[in-house]
Parts: sequence; structure tokens; C-alpha cells
Amino acid sequence: VSLTDSRTSRVLWSERRAFAQDEMREIGRDIVIGVLASIGEPATDEEKRIIGGGFPSSAEAYEEFLTGNAQLARRSPPSIESALHHYRRASELDTKFAAALARQAYGYAVLVDWGWKPSKDLPADMLSEGMLLADRAIGLDSTSADAWLARAYILRQRDPRKFAGSIEAFEHAITLDPYNAEAFHQYGQALMALGRYTEAYAAYRRSLDLEPGRATELVPMAALDERRGRLHEGTVLLDSAVAAAPQVGYVRAMRSMFRSQAGNFKGAQDDATDALALDSSYRMPGLTALARSLWLAGDKSRALTVVAEAERSVSNPSAPDPTEAFWLAMAEVATQRPEKAVTLLRNSKPRGAWLWFYFGASDLNEFRKRPEVSELMAELDPRR
Repeated sequence: VSLTDSRTSRVLWSERRAFAQDEMREIGRDIVIGVLASIGEPATDEEKRIIGGGFPSSAEAYEEFLTGNAQLARRSPPSIESALHHYRRASELDTKFAAALARQAYGYAVLVDWGWKPSKDLPADMLSEGMLLADRAIGLDSTSADAWLARAYILRQRDPRKFAGSIEAFEHAITLDPYNAEAFHQYGQALMALGRYTEAYAAYRRSLDLEPGRATELVPMAALDERRGRLHEGTVLLDSAVAAAPQVGYVRAMRSMFRSQAGNFKGAQDDATDALALDSSYRMPGLTALARSLWLAGDKSRALTVVAEAERSVSNPSAPDPTEAFWLAMAEVATQRPEKAVTLLRNSKPRGAWLWFYFGASDLNEFRKRPEVSELMAELDPRR
């Protein structure tokens, strides 16, 4: 292992050693201590005690953890469940592997946040289970940014109106690990839903600086550009998101909506069709994007057929989650049935900041002028 100055190609520190697979934690600690000393920032005794705590004791546990991370990044219901199985296996191989416990908690929070319904293999109350895992991880390693990130994410969902305690927990996670791109992403998500757009955009930008090409940043940044009337800039970001994540249907559904708004109905239909082909487990975005593009292109009969299919795909028609309510409402408004969109807004659960943010889309500007919608939006506004 070596540390090299990229400007001069000079090797600042180097070490060669053999180690057994059950010495992952020790080799990780020794590398960090050696690097710190080589750059003139030697670790204190307390830091030496802490350093390496995030590494598992076995290479097999670490491999399971990394495989889980790759699955988590794909952001689809099957991939999240696959990630959870790998994290669970990693924590079984090393019961003190705090990051594996934290990522399990985080995976549960992702499923709940997106409104995805788990299989029977997962707990019924994923937020409660996730909080137990996050607290257990913090108990093992109070300096674990992943553990604080999971806790912050769950706190955000426990209080959908104001995100009580969440912002502070996100900021603590970032303080512990200022190079954690996922922490900056979720921090940006919370700020965005609370209407703090400038701060949210900066958080997304920081995440991109740390991990260039993250589609998970490019999509919300595009949404913020759209809110600011910068449709072209947002579409360029979504082009980059499609290039970065060509197999993620949600990204193409988002670009379809932007293309429809810009009058590119053929491109919008192509994107929506691709979204449906790529993700059969979460069809709502693709269906509603397709219906909207068809209606605007003049194919009203087929558009209504697609909207009807989207309506049938709602997981809980009496209380749709905010994401489903938003996507379907966009199609209902586009097909000139705003009363159905009002019902979606009124019945959606949980009622809070995310619902307010979603229904603040510029495509719904006229819709929000309806008295009953204006009243509902004022009630949801987290800035009040």
C-alpha cells in the first residue's frame, strides 16, 4: 500500500505486509495511521483507538457489504431487498460490523420513503426495526457516519411535516464524514422538501463533487432547475443522469416529463416506453409519463387507457403515498381531470413536506390556483 503525491509522483508513504483475512480491521487501522503520520498529522492515542472501527473483522463480511452497496445504488425494489440480504449476511459474519447494521437501517428507510412494499422476508414495521439497528450501530461505533445517516433518514420519516431532529442528525453525520456522498444526498433531500432550495442544491453539488456522475443527485437537481424556470438546464442534467444510470427506469420517466413540457412529445414517449421496459416492479412513473405525452401529442384515447392502468397500479387507492399521488396527479391534470388530482392530494399519506414539495411542480401552477388546492397546500407548507 502506498500514498503518492499526484502532482510530483513522489511516494510519501509505503508499506508491504502479509495479513490473514481475519485481520481486515487491523490492516485498515494501520494504513490510516501510517498515512496520517506521513502527511504530518499523526493520530492521537484516542484517534488510534477509534480508527479502524469501521472495518469488519473478515474479508467475507466486507465483500458482502460492498455487494450490498452496489445493489443499494441501483434504487429499485428488488435491488434494495437484495442489498438488505447482503448487509444482513455481513452483520452475521461480524456482529460488531457497525456499518453493515447501519446500511440495513438505511435500506429499510429507502423502501418506506419510496413507498415500495416489502416482501414477507422483511419486517412489517421497517422504520422501528431500522431505528433499532441504527441505535445498535451507534452503540458499537458512535463515530459511524453511516449510523447517524440512517438515524437521520428515519427521523425524517417519523415526522413528515417538520423532520424534527433529522437536519441536526444529517449535519452530525456530515461532520463525522465530510466525504460521505450519500449523507450529502439525503441532507439535500431533506432541505429540498423543506423548501430550502439553495442549500439543497449546494448539498447535491457537494455529493457530485465527491462522486461524479451520481444519477441520484442529477435528478433532484433537475427538479430544482425546473422549479426555477430553467427547463433546458434541468433536461441537460437528466441527459447526464440517463448516461450515468441507463438501466434505471425512474430517470427516463423524469426526462419524459421534461421533454413533454418542452414540446418534444416523440422523445417523451420513447423515454416513458423505455422506463416501463426497464422497471416492471415500479410502473407508476412510466405509465403516467406516457399518458401525459400521448395526451399532449393528441392521442387522447390511448392516453386515457394508460391513465386507467396507472390508477389500477396504486398500491393503496384510499391513501396513496406522496410519490404515487404526485405522478398520477400529473397525468390526471394533463388529461383535464383535475378533480381526481384534488382527491389524490387530499387522500395521500403521509401528509407533510414531501407532499407539499411534489405538488409544487411548475406543471401544476394552474392546478394550485383552485381554492381547495391552495388551502391544502398552505396546510402542508413546512415553512409555516
